[in-house]
Amino acid sequence: IKDKRLYQRLKKALGKSDLDGYELEAEVQLFIEGDRYMVADILLFKRDETTQKISDVILIENKLSSSTRFTSNQAEMFRRVQKAERLEVKVRSRNRGAITQDEIIPLSRTQLVEIRGDGKTTGISNITINRIK
Repeated sequence: IKDKRLYQRLKKALGKSDLDGYELEAEVQLFIEGDRYMVADILLFKRDETTQKISDVILIENKLSSSTRFTSNQAEMFRRVQKAERLEVKVRSRNRGAITQDEIIPLSRTQLVEIRGDGKTTGISNITINRIK
């Protein structure tokens, strides 16, 4: 995350003192069930030092305005994660950067975040950052 203001606001929204150890991957396809999937705008993730498996994930969805709804697949994934509290899902994308197809991503309801614009401006001064409920 290049913008320091966004970085600081994201840390505050998540209640974290540091995000420096996270890697970033954009537009990651995650299976919901069967062949249905959602596309996560941004995944911030850490790997376990011993196993190299992804052990910590922050999923971020970006929306233009407060009235922009989640897609039906996004809404379903978020409902499933909220109900389970922690849900392991498989990556559908093929070999994108540091995350590979069929890799398992652990999603936690406390680590689902939405960043919403005001629908009028492009700067970050008018965005809101909240946990997805």
